[in-house]
Amino acid sequence: MSYSDALVSQLYLLDYWRHNTEESEFIYEGLKGFVMSPRSLQQNMANIFSQADTYYISEEIADVLLGGFDTLPNNPLGEVRPSSAYGWAFFQQAIVCPFPTPITVKTLRTYNVGWAVQALAWGPFGSGDDEGLNLGVFVRSPGSSHLACSGMTTWSWESGWDRHWGYTGEAGTADRELADWISKLAFSFFAFIRQECVSIQKQSASRPIRRHLPKGFSAEPVIKIIQLRRRSPATNGLESQSRDYSCRWLVRGHWRNQFYPRSNSHRPRFIPAYVKGPDDKPFKSTKSSIFAVVR
Repeated sequence: MSYSDALVSQLYLLDYWRHNTEESEFIYEGLKGFVMSPRSLQQNMANIFSQADTYYISEEIADVLLGGFDTLPNNPLGEVRPSSAYGWAFFQQAIVCPFPTPITVKTLRTYNVGWAVQALAWGPFGSGDDEGLNLGVFVRSPGSSHLACSGMTTWSWESGWDRHWGYTGEAGTADRELADWISKLAFSFFAFIRQECVSIQKQSASRPIRRHLPKGFSAEPVIKIIQLRRRSPATNGLESQSRDYSCRWLVRGHWRNQFYPRSNSHRPRFIPAYVKGPDDKPFKSTKSSIFAVVR
């Protein structure tokens, strides 16, 4: 899979949502009361795809995002709001949700599988105190020839990742676990691309893609590739080594709810994985799985 797949998939879905109503009608059936009409849903999604900045997320970066779920602070979404008002975040490898949930596709066949999340799409909604994001989750579905939109929600700036996608008190545990997992994935991505340890490399779309951009596509035809900056060799963790350690070990990447005196507020700060302990001591491997990337 190449970086250009992120933009190609976005352009394909722009064309699909502009000329097809089946998926908007299907989604509308499950979202009655949350959207105005299938037509408004269709127009909204096409509008997002026509203006979205394109992000490419490698398997390594996806592992970092997933590995930090257990330390992710539940701050308001507004504190990590993306710099791009419209966005399309495409994963190199689809991420399978750990909570198997029945998925019904347009053929009305139901599959009890984990959602294979391939991409996230977002755009602005509302005004004033009701501002936030429209968020769509796109999956590889066994019954669809394209990336299907399996979930949509409006997410206000004041809400944390525990906002349960409009679920009522009747929602089951599995639904809430799935909602939390997807919200954490989106929240951690938005927070992650704001971190100092992250760099974003821009790669222009190939000439054939630029020549065949559809009419009305107003976004810049580049792919934003998420990367971790290289760590200084002299940096061994974030603390001075005043203690007498007998070995070195890997500290996994994690989130910290950092206080910033200037704004008198807390915001998520990602602490990249690092090796802790004196350089002249033996390295002690961990027995547990580590989701970390060191550059």
